[in-house]
Amino acid sequence: MTIKYLPVTGHTSEASVVAIWQGREIRYADFVTHVHEVVHKLPERQFAINLCEDRYLFLVAFIAVLVKKQTNLLPASKLPALINEMAEDYTGSYVLSDNQNLACDFLLKADELLQVNSEKRELICIKAEHVAAVVFTSGSTGKSRPNIKRWGSLYTEAALAIDRFALQTDDVDAIVATVPPQHMYGLVTSIIIPLLSAIKIVCAPTLYPADIELAVNSAAGNSVLITTPIHLRACVDSGSVWDNIKFVISATAMMPLALARNVEQRLQTRLYEIYGASEYGSVATRRSVNDTVWSLYEGMAILSKNGCTYLQGPQFKNDIVVHDVVEIKDSSHFELVGRDCDLIKIAGKRISLTDLNQKLWDIDGVVDGVFFAPLESHKFNARLTAFVVAPGLSKAQVLAAMKKHIEPAFLPRPLILMAELPRNATGKLPQKELQNLLEAMAIN
Repeated sequence: MTIKYLPVTGHTSEASVVAIWQGREIRYADFVTHVHEVVHKLPERQFAINLCEDRYLFLVAFIAVLVKKQTNLLPASKLPALINEMAEDYTGSYVLSDNQNLACDFLLKADELLQVNSEKRELICIKAEHVAAVVFTSGSTGKSRPNIKRWGSLYTEAALAIDRFALQTDDVDAIVATVPPQHMYGLVTSIIIPLLSAIKIVCAPTLYPADIELAVNSAAGNSVLITTPIHLRACVDSGSVWDNIKFVISATAMMPLALARNVEQRLQTRLYEIYGASEYGSVATRRSVNDTVWSLYEGMAILSKNGCTYLQGPQFKNDIVVHDVVEIKDSSHFELVGRDCDLIKIAGKRISLTDLNQKLWDIDGVVDGVFFAPLESHKFNARLTAFVVAPGLSKAQVLAAMKKHIEPAFLPRPLILMAELPRNATGKLPQKELQNLLEAMAIN
């Protein structure tokens, strides 16, 4: 049996720029040296819980772990209790971080890497079957679950996306991302895709609109912005106007049509959405202002059999079950109805929480909001709660606006106005956070 190896980068020249980091260009020769410097220092363990927040340090650590023939564990959050639980579940793991205030087994220091002189070295290719990462779901639909990702699968998924967005032929100089690399979406789009397509990774803070603008401008060329609806709404509200964004890619949450139009007008660009899940990665795209139909990547197919929906693709060994409710148009196209876990039935009528959230977001004055079916309620006899951020609006005004588009059976009881929602770094709302929030308000 032939063992297949795949490269970790498309960079072919030592002078090629891999990243913009700490105000300087990191060339391929520097990057390879940094990776090998870390490889020699990593402990002899099987799993590395990769908590690096700096995107470049995460990149170096991620590849170093692969070269060391180890596996990256990528948690949904950095909560100490979660990390301790992961360490217990994965015997032989160690914590790898760039935060000196965090208890860890291996501390990656930026200043130490910057002092290392570049050497002429080749980066080792990785076995396609090697388990590169275990990515944990966000918990937005329940308990966080692990998903095994082999290097061959990640490589193929990235290659399909590169082809879809013509990243190796289009006029794209850099990728700027607001999503953390520990998330499946952030890992592929902000780490693996730019590596394989030899596009610069802008490794700068991107929490606020001003940060994003600085990161985009530092690329000195056309950039692709990898982000979420929450970040895009903040950019639009801030009045940001950029002319060097080639296009925007969004995922992790629904994209309201009005927001998509505003983004294209204000940022003078095109906006695309990626459809996927931690279980199977990204598989389809659509132009948000034009399409309700999702188009699968080239070489993929969607089909229905035995009452279930399946995906087929070169990145999968077997057919993959889709845990969303979709309407198949043909083998390459589908419309998303909602997640199978967010379909609810009240008074004999069905609707999805995704649809309700979309209607909520479309209300003028609503900045953020979510419908929530508490854990103790059955989805076919749900008591709906809505958490809403709507500065300047009263509860009565929000309810009045809801009644114009939402049937009485699905109106929230209660509706809770808030200053902000407890979204995580990818813009998602873990079920546990919403449940805790509701219980705390009930106590008060």
